[in-house]
Amino acid sequence: MEMGNRKKRILKSIVDEYIKTGEPVGSKAIVGTEGLEISSATLRGEMAELESMGYLDKPHVSAGRIPSDRGYREYVDSLMEKYTLTPEELQYLQSALMLTQIGYNSETLSSTVNTLSSALGYSAVVVSFKSSIIIIKKLDLIPLDNSIIAAVMIIGDGTVRSFNCRISDQTDTQKLALFCTLLNSSLSGKGINDPSDIDRMLNDTEFFREYTAIVAAIKKALYPDGDYSFYADGMSRLLNHPEYNDIKSLKGLVSAMEHKDEMAGLLRTVDENRPINVFIGGENNLDAYGCISIAAGCFFDGNTRSVMGVIGPKRMDYAKVFAALEFIIRLLNGSR
Repeated sequence: MEMGNRKKRILKSIVDEYIKTGEPVGSKAIVGTEGLEISSATLRGEMAELESMGYLDKPHVSAGRIPSDRGYREYVDSLMEKYTLTPEELQYLQSALMLTQIGYNSETLSSTVNTLSSALGYSAVVVSFKSSIIIIKKLDLIPLDNSIIAAVMIIGDGTVRSFNCRISDQTDTQKLALFCTLLNSSLSGKGINDPSDIDRMLNDTEFFREYTAIVAAIKKALYPDGDYSFYADGMSRLLNHPEYNDIKSLKGLVSAMEHKDEMAGLLRTVDENRPINVFIGGENNLDAYGCISIAAGCFFDGNTRSVMGVIGPKRMDYAKVFAALEFIIRLLNGSR
């Protein structure tokens, strides 16, 4: 069933009301609002159809409804009105950017995410990805005993990196030699921008899954400090939102915030050609319960690509978050 203009207005009104109040929305809450001069009975029928179409959920026996992930997505993509930051909000956000005029470092980026988090009442994060290209000239795998492998890599700049790795099964020297040959044919002489390139290059090889421990150790050896810098602030501010009074939602939030590698991996996928990307509920892989949303955009310092994001409940004020992020990212990109 296609969603006509009236259903779109109803969905927009429900999302707006739910973002504002946090309470399931019944027909009485929105009947008579602009563009919805219809009877309560007609409105209830339309809401029931929106629910059957997957745009609304009914959390309990209450007549009220809340937006589903699909409903939020439709709202963000086509129904949300643009938010205009007030002069006071602009001044407050701009104050965080004064420090970046002297360059990006842990202090300036921490100050920026703190200001953004404080302004919005959500958590904020910045991830800066290292931009150097690594070339492996040669890689050797040497069995030390039944379950420990030594690896030696010669890098394009002439340096040597080595590590020991424990594997779960006893070493089959013939299979290990074949895997080493496959590693060299897949990786040697090719530019590696980040660890995900290694996964992409090896994903179709025969032993990728069998030797995941070795692959993980290779990535760690190439990027000993990780391939990113991570700054976050505002976890405590999220606890002020009623969604996280529920223990299941709170567990999902804590899990998402604790797993920095997974967070960085998600933010790596942000499309720099879009001003703001948003991952709503189940669209992100950080929270098993689908209770958080993440809005994020890219900025650059020379060749270093960074992503600034805001983390909040699915009920976050998307319009205001988008406006604040766009403003700060525009200034960050223009301040260099």
